[in-house]
Amino acid sequence: MNEDNLREGVKTAFGSRIPSDVFERLVYLCRSFSLSPDLLFAKWESYAMEQNIDGLPLNYHQLDSIYNQLKKDLQSQSSQGLKSFQSLRYSSTQQSNFDHDSLERLLSNNPKSKHKPRIRDSLNASTPFESMTDTISNSEIYQSSPLTPTKRSAPTSAVMTTPTRLALNMDIDSSPSNSSPSQLSLQFADRKNKGKSEEIFNSHIPDASPQNDVNLEISLLPKQQIKGYRYMFEKLAEKAAILNDHIDDIADILFQQIKLNLSENEQDDFTWSNPGIPHQESVFAVGRICHESESDVRLNVDSIMLQCSPDLGFGTRVKLDLESFVRANKSFALFPGQVIAIEGTNPEGKSFFVENIYYPEPAPPQSTSLSQLLEYYPLDKEFAPIKIFVAAGPYTLDDSLRYEPLEEFVSLVEKEQPDCVVLLGPFVDTKHPIIESGNFPPEDRFNLSYFPDDIFRNQIATRVQRIRSCRQNTTRCVLIPSTRDAVSEWLIVPQPPLTTAMSDEGSNARKVQCGISEQQMTNDKIPLANPLLLFPNPVQFLINEMVFAVGALDTLRFLSTKEFAQQPSNLSDGQGSVHVGLDRIQRLYRHVLEQRSFCPLYPSAREMGASIDIGHLTAVELQALPDVLLMVSNLRFGVKIVDGCLCVNPGSLAKGRAGGTFAKFIVHPLELGGLAGKKSDGDVDMTTDEDDGVPHQVAARCRIEIQRI
Repeated sequence: MNEDNLREGVKTAFGSRIPSDVFERLVYLCRSFSLSPDLLFAKWESYAMEQNIDGLPLNYHQLDSIYNQLKKDLQSQSSQGLKSFQSLRYSSTQQSNFDHDSLERLLSNNPKSKHKPRIRDSLNASTPFESMTDTISNSEIYQSSPLTPTKRSAPTSAVMTTPTRLALNMDIDSSPSNSSPSQLSLQFADRKNKGKSEEIFNSHIPDASPQNDVNLEISLLPKQQIKGYRYMFEKLAEKAAILNDHIDDIADILFQQIKLNLSENEQDDFTWSNPGIPHQESVFAVGRICHESESDVRLNVDSIMLQCSPDLGFGTRVKLDLESFVRANKSFALFPGQVIAIEGTNPEGKSFFVENIYYPEPAPPQSTSLSQLLEYYPLDKEFAPIKIFVAAGPYTLDDSLRYEPLEEFVSLVEKEQPDCVVLLGPFVDTKHPIIESGNFPPEDRFNLSYFPDDIFRNQIATRVQRIRSCRQNTTRCVLIPSTRDAVSEWLIVPQPPLTTAMSDEGSNARKVQCGISEQQMTNDKIPLANPLLLFPNPVQFLINEMVFAVGALDTLRFLSTKEFAQQPSNLSDGQGSVHVGLDRIQRLYRHVLEQRSFCPLYPSAREMGASIDIGHLTAVELQALPDVLLMVSNLRFGVKIVDGCLCVNPGSLAKGRAGGTFAKFIVHPLELGGLAGKKSDGDVDMTTDEDDGVPHQVAARCRIEIQRI
């Protein structure tokens, strides 16, 4: 039954006057358990008769009970199917022709499973049905591989409860199976480095205690990928045109940058040349660095090529000769996808002998008008510093789905009461050993709480509600997905917000399934003042005047594996290079800022596990030089300053078999008293567009602490 017929059938069976949210959950039950609307209505009538309910209208508690009954029926059927399945191993007449169809026929003949949803209709290839085959993988009848779940492969079961009721039904400190703590969990509980400060930036700036007089406004920058889209529909010609436009955009920046350093006579003659044709005299060219063989290996001195755009070099691809750079011990840093300008000669039209390399400069620092700043921080009030916590997944240990590190983090949030909490995925990690292998505890092979949406709802959503309840329900919470999230439908960059679907209706249904709809997350006593913020990956947003750029992509690590760099033995040998004096991590951050992209590597590394949708490349580009660049990486956590930008890697909250780290920001407001006094003297009219921009200077007024969980 298609979606339209299903929805029409629900309206016919239950009537058209039921509330919209109840209607959506009824549709979800039909879809998840492969029930027709009439059969679901029959189950509702049976439940109503047992409970002495006078029929409609439905409510959340009744839907919860119906859902639990359907879940028990499905588990009971799975158990019966497993017993019948195991009995076949002793039947030699069935061994040779046994397959999934014969199993289904066997189950359909089971009188106890009559009128119940069939297993193969209810559960697909990543459900407890395959866990059954995995249980008997050593039998002579059927040899199966370990379960390997895929994105959204199993139907989700959105329990129709409010978070308050959910907390009564399930202990959020336990895994879905409520099993005993694992060995790693016990080691985590007894860890000795709990709460240790690994690194403090601007340690002279004091920490801040919870305050009520904090002004906090969060807004997205333009061109963010907030809507769902269809990927893998790129046409080759369109993809090439977008990549060439990107070269031309960076070329415009480099043109103005190089021209400023030329004499007046040289400026008049300055233009881009085709590096693929013979040039006896030095010329300038611009293009993208690429590998000679298009292989997924690191660049070397013999494999570097430059590809030009059709407008600036007729699409030429020419080999670069860097022998003079290597012999002279000059500084350079190159990687595939990097757009640069070069100066040199091509005597025979075969190789371009590079004399100088020019890198694009990052965007200028951001500033905000004084009138806008006075709206954030009026002079008649004294504002406290803004406290921001940032944590990134994974959030649970390798041998457990109990989410102990996340529970410790939430407890700390409840204690310190920050103004904003930013959580980055993965929340339900597809690379988690238990989820990836399917080796769940034997007693829980049929536990439907292992479905990704159920894990998220039970382990993440309930804790997100606790975070939002801090500071009298005013703490802002931001969720940013990862391409490794099992609850996200997008495996590509840019990645829309966590519960996005192709339609608003589908997005609302996904929020219900994951337990983060506003109705599910509303406190019974005090309504939550601020909505949960679901942002895309990557994302650029404002917290008051501060520009944050956040990416749940390990760009730094993949740049590190593909970069071909040489640093001079002393500063004098590399004077003039923008990378001299930077350590490796700072240089990687500068690549991101120079190329003005979260993912400057092209083609993307296979190890990333996600490709870039070139058709939506704008959402991956940096719109401005951020005040804070947050990039999660498996490289060592830490804080760096690059071109006035605070570059922060908070680390992961769980590091395999042990707890990880997170970041705490304390940002003091700008001192506006002196500036406002000058303006009031009549130097500039504060109500006009001539209002001067005030530099943010976040690095000078921000304390950042990388802390052990």
